[in-house]
Amino acid sequence: PDTRDAVMKAVTQLGYRPNANAQALATQVSDTIGVVVMDVSDAFFGALVKAVDTVAQQHQKYVLIGNSYHEAEKERHAIEVLIRQRCSALIVHSKALSDDELSDFMQHIPGMVLINRIVPGFAHRCVGLDNVSGALMATRMLLNHGHQRIGYLSSNHCIEDDDMRRE
Repeated sequence: PDTRDAVMKAVTQLGYRPNANAQALATQVSDTIGVVVMDVSDAFFGALVKAVDTVAQQHQKYVLIGNSYHEAEKERHAIEVLIRQRCSALIVHSKALSDDELSDFMQHIPGMVLINRIVPGFAHRCVGLDNVSGALMATRMLLNHGHQRIGYLSSNHCIEDDDMRRE
């Protein structure tokens, strides 16, 4: 008891805080979840990060975020940084990296999940969006509110489901 009290007193006096990275390295368990998105200021990605953070907080986890800004090198770097930070899981929205590169990451990171992208061999860890149902819901809502002239806006970013979104 005396030793414990002395240690706790020293901890308080020195303002000691445990190094979470050292603890994660030693235990192979982390209280962080990494998220990689194109740009967190985009409404879609902001909502995605908020949803991840809401669930993470319910499980006493914290979220680290990486923005790739539609660049493969930044996307790759963000994933690598989050791996080095010993995140217990990664949630990645990847459009710039190849299926082969993502497959390699996923083989080495059991807690990695892809959003809006299906990589062959890892479909069970990929969450796709249902563009048809989403478009139907949006169109019905607009029509129900009296809108008659409805347009479609697209992005100049290359995405594999662009044709499906247009239909």
